[in-house]
Amino acid sequence: MNITKLVVAAIAVTFCLQVQAAEVGDSLTIRSFGTVAGVYADTDQADFLHSIAVTPEGPGRSGSVNWNTGSKFAGQVDWSISERWSATAQTLVKQYENGEWTPRMEWAFVKYQASNELDIRVGRIRPPVYMLSDFLDVSFAHPWVRPPVEQYYNIPVTNMDGVDLLWRPEFAGYSLLVQPYYGQKDQRTTEPGDTVEIENFGVNLSASKGDFTYRLGYWNADLVMDIGEFKQAEAGLLQFCSLAGDPVACEEYELMNMDNINYRFLSAGMTWDRGDYFVQSEFGRAISNSTTVADSVAYY
Repeated sequence: MNITKLVVAAIAVTFCLQVQAAEVGDSLTIRSFGTVAGVYADTDQADFLHSIAVTPEGPGRSGSVNWNTGSKFAGQVDWSISERWSATAQTLVKQYENGEWTPRMEWAFVKYQASNELDIRVGRIRPPVYMLSDFLDVSFAHPWVRPPVEQYYNIPVTNMDGVDLLWRPEFAGYSLLVQPYYGQKDQRTTEPGDTVEIENFGVNLSASKGDFTYRLGYWNADLVMDIGEFKQAEAGLLQFCSLAGDPVACEEYELMNMDNINYRFLSAGMTWDRGDYFVQSEFGRAISNSTTVADSVAYY
């Protein structure tokens, strides 16, 4: 099989509106942030996209300049209900997979502080798939115009409805974070009517001491895909397999494995931060048991 690789050169000019916070009384805080990004691509052969699955368009074939890629605005409300209970809600406005800019609730969770070291969150939360997951949408918090898309948009799951634990013990001079999580997500795609049901769990582990932070992550997801093109391909392979007895079609049909797709993502990262300068690196490995979702390796 010949695979043609197309390299897209893109230049982005980004204006970041930093987080603004206002306290309303003693228990309510309102925050906001945003980014205006204009991206130029020097090719008309393809669009530069954050994610093929959920990004509808970008600069390139659709137009040399695009203001939708990377532009976003958000508002967040934090409510301190009591000494141990709090609630957070965040609404994000950006171009979603249907091409519209309709506001969506990205975060909506209740947090219980069981102790000084342990928090429990229930509701709509972001799974900590990456080292920078918690503030991935806050562009001015990154050293890049945008985080490397090969790594940070490998798993296009920005939130889930579920639960996680944040345990922050101290050990041998290290500040640790142990964060197991579980949740579900119905992910829409750029094709109307196509969806992917995701049931996922995982764990985020990090250790900080002095200028160093180390992180390991594991994400495991069972996928149920309702995608028209995949169903057509699957039906065609099954017909060739059962009626014509084509062994290649039978093998490809088994490899598509539409009824039992498992997707795992392993990641590791490290940061050395002295304030004025720093070194940061991260590695990710995605493994699937189905040809409908590709394996991948990414790092920076």
